[in-house]
Amino acid sequence: MEERYHSDGRSYTLIRLCDKYYEETLSIAQYIQHITRQIDSFGKRAKQAELSGGYDTKAMYHAYRILTEAKEVLATGNITLPRPDADFLLRIRSAEIPYDTIKELILENTQSLKNDIDKSTLRDTPDIAWIDSWFNYWQTKYVFDSSGVEYDHSSLGRFRI
Repeated sequence: MEERYHSDGRSYTLIRLCDKYYEETLSIAQYIQHITRQIDSFGKRAKQAELSGGYDTKAMYHAYRILTEAKEVLATGNITLPRPDADFLLRIRSAEIPYDTIKELILENTQSLKNDIDKSTLRDTPDIAWIDSWFNYWQTKYVFDSSGVEYDHSSLGRFRI
């Protein structure tokens, strides 16, 4: 359970259930209704793909991309964007690559990733001091002017310091 506060200072309690937060005032029937909706939505793309004789191209695309990014980070400390294998990734996304081929590539990359982790020279923990310094530099340079007044960054979306 977690206590939170309305803008007027009144408190309310949330109950965490299946990694979602619900107000404690909900009835059991309402909890069940929320959870049933969640369960029904899980795997919707995968179920639709299976029914049409295909596979969840979005999930396979992301799985393959994340594996290749992880392998690159472990080997070089960097991620290249745009991805050097962007054409292949787009072929996965458009279902031009057979499911069995993608499945085998994901399995092979998963196995070799374990070796890459063992061989990597990356630090075991992040350099928090460097990250703070980097963040503060860019925050000062682009978010605040020398007087500390915030610039109008409405074009950046919801990000606000």
